[in-house]
Amino acid sequence: MAVISTLAIWIGDNDGSVVIEWFSWKIITTPGFFLLALIFSIFAIYLILASLIMVIRFPYQIRSKIQKNRIIKSQMALQDGLLSSTYGNKEQVNKSLTYANKYLKEDSLLLLLKLQSSILNKNEKDTFLILSKMLSKKTTKPLAIKGLINYAQNKGDIELFKNMLNKALSE
Repeated sequence: MAVISTLAIWIGDNDGSVVIEWFSWKIITTPGFFLLALIFSIFAIYLILASLIMVIRFPYQIRSKIQKNRIIKSQMALQDGLLSSTYGNKEQVNKSLTYANKYLKEDSLLLLLKLQSSILNKNEKDTFLILSKMLSKKTTKPLAIKGLINYAQNKGDIELFKNMLNKALSE
């Protein structure tokens, strides 16, 4: 505030003129008006640039919000599907899996929902493949080993049973 008042007093005490000549144009004004016009011009340019940046970034912000909302809805569908699998609602599990599969990456809970869906749909081939995928993830590995042991017992596959039992005992 002191700088502004000092500058105003200095400009008031020192009369003069500002002359701008350019391409046969001549502008003559007072220093006070010139500074005021300069500050106003800088402020106007700032506002125009800020508005332009906001307009340019607007579609990206909208896309980002849509993606975030889809991921949130997919996570909710994943939760609904897992809960539905506990009481055997095959239709809701499949519906939730379809929606969650669109927007979520392969994570442990999505694999678990896929496993529950394949079990409810009695698709043994998919169940085996999903259990095999689950072996590669640390969080689902114990569940996969247990599932593969049960699978081997039901199929009478002694070699798979021994491999899974050894894997379970080694960890």
